[in-house]
Amino acid sequence: MTELTFSEYVEKEKHDISKRRTEVIRKRNELDQALAELDKEMAAINAYETIKSGKVYAQKGAGTRGKSRRIEIIDIIKSAGDGGVTSAEIITKLGVESDKEQSVRTTLSTMKNKGTIKQDGATKKYLSA
Repeated sequence: MTELTFSEYVEKEKHDISKRRTEVIRKRNELDQALAELDKEMAAINAYETIKSGKVYAQKGAGTRGKSRRIEIIDIIKSAGDGGVTSAEIITKLGVESDKEQSVRTTLSTMKNKGTIKQDGATKKYLSA
């Protein structure tokens, strides 16, 4: 067997690492998709439980969307568990368009100030209060 030169060895390693990296990214994308599906199911269950418990504030007129958005945010935070979730992850899970991201961040800040949710100072992740 012919020995590789150092530069050939480096190129081979780069190629191998690149292949492994591509495979890991593919697997991560599959896991992200599976996680998103589970998050949807969990949000549906949480919404059902919220409605069943009578905690939904079915209010007509202004403010209705804000309350349902807050419920969605709480459901996302609860489904994240003890690890918490970042504002970017919440925005992604809500499917918010970029022009509405600030509105979500403002809602998060308001909820934090009211004590509805809390934020880990080190990780900046939101947690259930």
